[in-house]
Amino acid sequence: WTQFKAAIEESFEGAFKEKKYTRQSLIQYTRNNATTPIRTDIDLRAYQRGFNAITKYLIKEKIITEDEQDRYFWFGFHEDNRRRLEQKLETTHPDHPPSKAYKWIDVFKAGKYI
Repeated sequence: WTQFKAAIEESFEGAFKEKKYTRQSLIQYTRNNATTPIRTDIDLRAYQRGFNAITKYLIKEKIITEDEQDRYFWFGFHEDNRRRLEQKLETTHPDHPPSKAYKWIDVFKAGKYI
């Protein structure tokens, strides 16, 4: 068993290690994503998966806060998407303070309906 396990780990070297990200990784990811409107649920989920992979690490390492995570998620959407998302979120969260970013999960849920 020990030899088998070692052979598998050698074959997939790096696959079992957690990838390290930086704030710049997150900025680049959101900027790239914001260049093209999200048109399908598949696009939305792909953005969310990539975003969460990066921010999960950054929050765990205390590189960003959850509030920053919310802001970055929002700005990862194309401006056309943000306009439509804002209309939906204003309806579903009428008491939300305008100076505070919507929670990323609320933006994600709203994205399913636009």
